[in-house]
Amino acid sequence: KIEENNMLLLVSDNKKYDPYYVPVNEILELWEFTCSINTQEYEEHELKISSIAAMLNQLGIELKALEKSIK
Repeated sequence: KIEENNMLLLVSDNKKYDPYYVPVNEILELWEFTCSINTQEYEEHELKISSIAAMLNQLGIELKALEKSIK
């Protein structure tokens, strides 16, 4: 589709925002959303500080691995 009109359609998963097109030459970065912190999605034991700290530690490990794979 980009080849046809040099535009990307941006679509939020937040229903408050309508989809819109952006010219490809104006795009500096692309990000993919993969996580949400919504307390209603977790069990009570997962919301303890130790569990959150462990999740953040694991995220840090994954980010370092990703950084190494890019270099």
